[in-house]
Amino acid sequence: MTEQDGPGDVRRKVAATLERCAAALPPDLRLALMAGYGLLPEARLPRYEDRVRWVADRLGHVPRTARRRVDDAVQHVAEQLYRVSAGEDVPPPAAWHTTDLRVLVALDGPRPEVVEQRRVVAHASGLDELDLAVTLSRRDRSIPPAPEVSVLHGGVLRWRRRESSERLGFALRLPEPLAPGGVHSFGLRYVFPGERMFRPYLACVPRRACDLFDLRVRFAPGREPARVQLLRAGFQRDVDDDESPGDEVPVDPSGAVHVRFRGLAPGLAYGLRWGRG
Repeated sequence: MTEQDGPGDVRRKVAATLERCAAALPPDLRLALMAGYGLLPEARLPRYEDRVRWVADRLGHVPRTARRRVDDAVQHVAEQLYRVSAGEDVPPPAAWHTTDLRVLVALDGPRPEVVEQRRVVAHASGLDELDLAVTLSRRDRSIPPAPEVSVLHGGVLRWRRRESSERLGFALRLPEPLAPGGVHSFGLRYVFPGERMFRPYLACVPRRACDLFDLRVRFAPGREPARVQLLRAGFQRDVDDDESPGDEVPVDPSGAVHVRFRGLAPGLAYGLRWGRG
């Protein structure tokens, strides 16, 4: 924008910027942003409250949750624009991305276990290693102990290091290099020291695009939670915030919950959160 821009020019440029940013959001956040700011012809209602109600009707939420989705979308766009204004480099194209991620969380044994089965496709030539990470939750200021990580199939753990007090990074060496378009599957098992070290949620926050995330959580008999909530395209800092809204998901008669997500956007959280109240 320039000093010579009139009100109409400013509106058009702001709208164009929001539309470009919205294109990178998941469908529900894109709809919330575009409708909340009256950028969709069918949602050009005079009052913001009316546009929020329109979003709520389209997404099947109550107005409070719809307003939160609009706020989430705005915050995500603000972070995008901040990175651009701060002069951060555009990240290089991803060397690989996940086409299928299936996770089982078993909470009915002596120690919590997470089994991950993943299929990836290469975009770079000679891809022979995948950089992976797991975030470790903690209940106090102490550094949480790392889980035992083992490879079920599809490679060898090459190194492990803490990227922060709560994040453990490691690399998976592939059996052979992949060419562009090459597909590889592998399985990992995480065993946590004890139930106290496993917070009541599991979320996938992909660094790269993820086409499908299939999540199953199995609870111990007689210890099923009173409430299980869906985490869909939220911010990672809100994952363990009980005030953050989420649709409730029923626990089936076997004590398990099964959900599936498609088209996961990098940097946003998808999964389940559970609790006693």
